[in-house]
Amino acid sequence: MSKPERPWIVSPHGPIVKHEANLWTVEGKVGGGPITRRMAIVHRRDGSLVFYHPVPLKERALTEVLAWGRPAEVVVGHAAHGIDAMPFARKLGVKIFGPRTDEARMRTRFDMAGFLEDLPKDPDVTFESVAGSKFGEPVEIVRSGERVSLVFCDAIQAHGQSQA
Repeated sequence: MSKPERPWIVSPHGPIVKHEANLWTVEGKVGGGPITRRMAIVHRRDGSLVFYHPVPLKERALTEVLAWGRPAEVVVGHAAHGIDAMPFARKLGVKIFGPRTDEARMRTRFDMAGFLEDLPKDPDVTFESVAGSKFGEPVEIVRSGERVSLVFCDAIQAHGQSQA
């Protein structure tokens, strides 16, 4: 890792949204600007939590998340989404994973424990790289009983832009 480490910085964020018994999200700002991002949190069958695109939380929200399960891993879709990966890993004691195809860029921003295929197996949550995406960014597939939720990175937005 070559860049100085960013501290845990809590930017404005909304409430925890509980979509399913095992899928929560939090939407927050990036710094003080107009850009928003969304973190997905999945509760695995073993009680551990996997975070997709980490967003530092206010203490009250963080306490609620920690009461829900044991933080285990953070998945970063590609290097540009890893701004808070290291602070998240340090504060919560989690390991960072991402797509193999963006390894070189990600390793310049944060320490990686492995790749998508190295994540612990769970029947309710998997990550698959989106074919044709620029950096191999994954879609998170969350199974909640008979329902399936898909959580994307930039794949939909990026594929909708013209390549002029």
